Amino acid sequence: MAVVYRAFDEHLRVARAVKLLVPAAARLPEARSRLETEARAMATLAHPNVAAVYDIRKDDKELFLVMELIEGGTLWDWVRVHGPMPPRLAIQVMLPVLDAVGAAHEAGVIHRDLKPQNIMLSAGGEPKVTDFGIAHVQASFGGTSYTRTGTVLGTWAFMAPEQRHSARAVDERSDVYALGATLYSLLTAEPPFDLFAADRDARLLAGIPQPLCDPIRTATRYDPAQRYHSTGALAEALSAALPALDEVPDGTPRLGEALPSSADGGAATAGLQQTTNPGDTDGPAADLIYGRRRLDTASLDDDALAPSGELSLLWKLVATVGPAAIAAVAGGAVMLSRSQAETIDTVEVLVTGAAAEVTLVDTAGAAWPPGMIAPGLYRIQAQFQGEDVPVDAGELDAQAGASITITCHAQEQRCAPEGAQDSTGS
Repeated sequence: MAVVYRAFDEHLRVARAVKLLVPAAARLPEARSRLETEARAMATLAHPNVAAVYDIRKDDKELFLVMELIEGGTLWDWVRVHGPMPPRLAIQVMLPVLDAVGAAHEAGVIHRDLKPQNIMLSAGGEPKVTDFGIAHVQASFGGTSYTRTGTVLGTWAFMAPEQRHSARAVDERSDVYALGATLYSLLTAEPPFDLFAADRDARLLAGIPQPLCDPIRTATRYDPAQRYHSTGALAEALSAALPALDEVPDGTPRLGEALPSSADGGAATAGLQQTTNPGDTDGPAADLIYGRRRLDTASLDDDALAPSGELSLLWKLVATVGPAAIAAVAGGAVMLSRSQAETIDTVEVLVTGAAAEVTLVDTAGAAWPPGMIAPGLYRIQAQFQGEDVPVDAGELDAQAGASITITCHAQEQRCAPEGAQDSTGS
């Protein structure tokens, strides 16, 4: 929906960040309203651990925010470069985040998209909560609610079960769930899929230090009534666990230090991160509309039971060939932006069945999420729930207008292009 620029205020002589809606989004009343609501919410909170908003400017064609420039990357950037965060350091960074989100709750703001990617770090290592664009706010902020019953907003792996059914069915405890899931990701460098099932499957918390298992388990319980009732209660539990955790090892990279210049894999397109890890496909584009959805646990209106009895959902990956940039497409929803190109040539991968994640892998072994790709031959990979290794799901010659349909079967843990003969002959 937006692109963020580094800017210089010539009057105050300071550097700022400018968040500008892309032209396609700037024409949408809903997108404009969400950005204005985000600005009001962040400006009203005025908390040291919430990114500051200084101004909003708009006309018929453009809408942008002038914001605090935060240069230390996100929590996920740190984990992506350095690996799992030492437990004591993770708690130290989460406590001010919990305080900031608690202040938002007191002001009537439910964030609804808390995750490591939306918590930035100042150069001094202070966490800053950002991206209140889909926050649920009280009417006193003056925003119009565009959230309909049954609409799903947020990032799937970090969403509480009630939020997966409807973005309106949220309260403070939904953010508590996301914060518990965020802590899990910091400690493991892994997505926090289905933590609400940890009571039945202890393997979901494998690798978590014992003093932190109960706080994460309680924060992410399926029933909101069984979670911590507030961020303050979760903060108390984490503070109580702190003395039992080892000291942060000497030599641990500090929070907020400049990341290696190659941390983004050289991707210069907004919303696209290229990576050599086929399982790592997050980024603004992929996160916008479930770039990595768990299809076997989806609960949207387009779900249906296949004849075999397994949950079936159509997953559409659209990549742009050429100089144009596309944000993300999934479940029939589209958010599109262009660079200077007049036409957009796309390739499509339609996946039916219960595959958990889908990526395109180029000949060099690099995995690409939805976004801009170069023409060429790609292997399609699908990741199933509970499996560490993705399976091949066919090949795609990514030329303009190319398309392919893949059918995935959860029970057999396999995928095959439509019309292809598999080992069973079906």
